[in-house]
Amino acid sequence: MNVVIRILRCCPNLESFYLIIEEKIFKPQVWELDEVLACHLKRVEFLEFNGEKRKVDMARFLLGHGNELEKMVFSWRDEVNYHEKSTETMKEVLKFDKASSTVKLVTLLHG
Repeated sequence: MNVVIRILRCCPNLESFYLIIEEKIFKPQVWELDEVLACHLKRVEFLEFNGEKRKVDMARFLLGHGNELEKMVFSWRDEVNYHEKSTETMKEVLKFDKASSTVKLVTLLHG
């Protein structure tokens, strides 16, 4: 993640970035992100989202610092988790502070 952070710091006007985080290597203490990384993003999509705390924490950070964020999508692959967790997860995410007053939050199931 430190390499990703360095790349993002060199691209302060980046509007979209695809990053796949594997749970086994993702450690919260490693990503020391700052506002510069998130301020120009317009769309963020969490692929294969299953309500994982680490990804929810990342969503909280991006919503809190994404001044130009227009849309955040939570794409669920697991139908069981989608039906069991998506409503509760979205209720939690809706409570987060948002830097953009117009950001749209979307949750969907990919079959």
